[in-house]
Amino acid sequence: MGLEVARCCSHSDLVILTDLDEVVPLLANNMHTHDEKTRNASCESSDVWAQPLAWGSENDVKTLGAQITQHYGAPIITHIICSDLVGLFL
Repeated sequence: MGLEVARCCSHSDLVILTDLDEVVPLLANNMHTHDEKTRNASCESSDVWAQPLAWGSENDVKTLGAQITQHYGAPIITHIICSDLVGLFL
Protein backbone atom coordinates (compact mmCIF):
# COMPACT_ATOMS: atom_id res chain seq x y z
CA MET A 1 0.00 0.00 0.00
CA GLY A 2 2.78 2.44 0.87
CA LEU A 3 4.41 2.09 -2.54
CA GLU A 4 1.18 2.93 -4.33
CA VAL A 5 0.73 6.00 -2.13
CA ALA A 6 4.34 7.00 -2.84
CA ARG A 7 3.84 6.58 -6.58
CA CYS A 8 1.11 9.21 -6.62
CA CYS A 9 2.72 11.68 -4.22
CA SER A 10 4.73 14.65 -5.33
CA HIS A 11 8.37 13.99 -6.19
CA SER A 12 9.30 16.27 -3.28
CA ASP A 13 7.46 14.11 -0.72
CA LEU A 14 9.17 11.54 1.47
CA VAL A 15 7.47 8.20 2.10
CA ILE A 16 9.05 5.97 4.73
CA LEU A 17 8.10 2.31 4.77
CA THR A 18 8.78 0.92 8.23
CA ASP A 19 8.85 -2.46 9.87
CA LEU A 20 10.93 -4.38 12.33
CA ASP A 21 14.67 -4.36 11.62
CA GLU A 22 14.74 -7.94 10.31
CA VAL A 23 11.96 -7.18 7.78
CA VAL A 24 13.50 -4.02 6.29
CA PRO A 25 15.56 -5.96 3.68
CA LEU A 26 12.29 -7.47 2.39
CA LEU A 27 10.77 -3.97 2.16
CA ALA A 28 13.80 -2.73 0.24
CA ASN A 29 13.58 -5.68 -2.17
CA ASN A 30 9.87 -5.03 -2.68
CA MET A 31 10.61 -1.36 -3.38
CA HIS A 32 13.15 -2.31 -6.05
CA THR A 33 10.77 -4.83 -7.67
CA HIS A 34 7.89 -2.35 -7.61
CA ASP A 35 10.08 0.39 -9.11
CA GLU A 36 11.04 -1.85 -12.02
CA LYS A 37 7.39 -2.68 -12.74
CA THR A 38 6.05 0.88 -12.49
CA ARG A 39 8.89 2.92 -13.94
CA ASN A 40 6.73 4.23 -16.80
CA ALA A 41 3.63 4.92 -14.66
CA SER A 42 1.85 8.23 -15.11
CA CYS A 43 2.15 9.46 -11.50
CA GLU A 44 5.26 11.15 -10.17
CA SER A 45 7.14 9.16 -7.59
CA SER A 46 8.19 10.50 -4.24
CA ASP A 47 11.37 9.73 -2.34
CA VAL A 48 10.86 6.33 -0.67
CA TRP A 49 12.90 4.90 2.20
CA ALA A 50 12.72 1.55 3.98
CA GLN A 51 13.69 2.01 7.63
CA PRO A 52 13.40 0.02 10.85
CA LEU A 53 10.79 1.24 13.29
CA ALA A 54 9.37 -0.76 16.16
CA TRP A 55 6.19 1.03 17.22
CA GLY A 56 6.65 2.25 20.77
CA SER A 57 10.45 2.34 20.52
CA GLU A 58 11.62 5.81 21.51
CA ASN A 59 15.11 5.03 20.22
CA ASP A 60 13.82 4.05 16.76
CA VAL A 61 11.72 7.22 16.55
CA LYS A 62 14.68 9.41 17.53
CA THR A 63 16.94 7.68 15.00
CA LEU A 64 14.42 8.08 12.20
CA GLY A 65 13.80 11.72 13.12
CA ALA A 66 17.54 12.40 13.03
CA GLN A 67 17.82 10.77 9.58
CA ILE A 68 14.96 12.88 8.21
CA THR A 69 16.44 16.05 9.72
CA GLN A 70 19.87 15.28 8.29
CA HIS A 71 18.45 14.69 4.80
CA TYR A 72 15.72 17.36 4.66
CA GLY A 73 16.76 19.88 7.30
CA ALA A 74 13.64 19.37 9.44
CA PRO A 75 11.69 16.37 10.75
CA ILE A 76 8.43 17.29 9.03
CA ILE A 77 5.85 14.53 8.74
CA THR A 78 2.58 15.28 6.96
CA HIS A 79 0.95 11.84 6.73
CA ILE A 80 1.13 8.54 8.61
CA ILE A 81 -0.46 5.45 7.08
CA CYS A 82 -0.60 2.41 9.30
CA SER A 83 -1.42 -1.09 8.19
CA ASP A 84 -0.95 -4.55 9.61
CA LEU A 85 -0.40 -3.18 13.10
CA VAL A 86 -0.81 -5.68 15.90
CA GLY A 87 -0.78 -4.62 19.50
CA LEU A 88 -2.21 -5.02 22.94
CA PHE A 89 -4.19 -1.97 23.91
CA LEU A 90 -5.17 -1.70 27.57
